[in-house]
Amino acid sequence: MQMMSNLNVSCRLFDTVFRNVWLRKTYHLLVGSVLIATVVILDRAWFLVFCLLWLAVFGILSKRVSTSILGLGLLSLLSNSKLTTLGAAVIFVVGDGIAAVVGVAFGMRKWPWGGGKTVLGSLAFLVSTSIAMGVMLYFTLKPTVQTLFALAFWPSLVGSIAETLPIRFLVDVRDLTPDDNLPVVLSSGALLHFLANLVGVHAPTGS
Repeated sequence: MQMMSNLNVSCRLFDTVFRNVWLRKTYHLLVGSVLIATVVILDRAWFLVFCLLWLAVFGILSKRVSTSILGLGLLSLLSNSKLTTLGAAVIFVVGDGIAAVVGVAFGMRKWPWGGGKTVLGSLAFLVSTSIAMGVMLYFTLKPTVQTLFALAFWPSLVGSIAETLPIRFLVDVRDLTPDDNLPVVLSSGALLHFLANLVGVHAPTGS
């Protein structure tokens, strides 16, 4: 009984955090920083174990599915590329966090197809992730300017577009709001992986 009571308290706490955009994005940026560090530090096998443990613990405590972790785990499993997984994590953590903060604070004009996303928030997503990806790629790969631009800009653009779309078939299991995490992670990661192979960038697998 005590355990069930504690789990209910935990679930209500997560509900409170996720209902408030500022608390949600603070949580997003803090936990996202840990997530990026985990992608860097762990090899592929241990990162997949980490994803499974995160999904289990987060699911028990919040009664939600961590779609971002699900997406990153799938990318790591299918691509066998640390570059793909790390890039998608950077785009998701930086872009989704900055877009919400800028959009809520300053965004006025919203996209016409619904979903509540603002044009300024999407622009902030694109600019912030392009810069973050550029810095990450410069220090990890030392690519040419053309390769740096292609790998930083185009996946960021695709991620920013995916973040705006009101994808109704994928919703938060608690409040039934559209969940954009999985589309952002998978779309940006898939394009990054394709472009990296196209330009001949062979990133470490992390295995």
